[in-house]
Amino acid sequence: MLEEMSRDNFAGFKKISEIGDQITKRLNQAAADTGQNMRVQNVGSMFHPVFTDLDDITNYRDFCQTVNLAKYADFSQK
Repeated sequence: MLEEMSRDNFAGFKKISEIGDQITKRLNQAAADTGQNMRVQNVGSMFHPVFTDLDDITNYRDFCQTVNLAKYADFSQK
């Protein structure tokens, strides 16, 4: 699988990274459209939603001090 993903100058990895970016963009737009204070951040194809008023979470301190953990826990259980 890694060999296949690495072909053509890592085209497979680039494609799933683009898909991750698209998913993140659409989820952030859906949150904004519905008035939710959810932000989705990604690295490549991996993404993570958080409930905060910050535009970006850049470190653990930001996460601990600004994320609505109760809302996050409720969301992650569904």
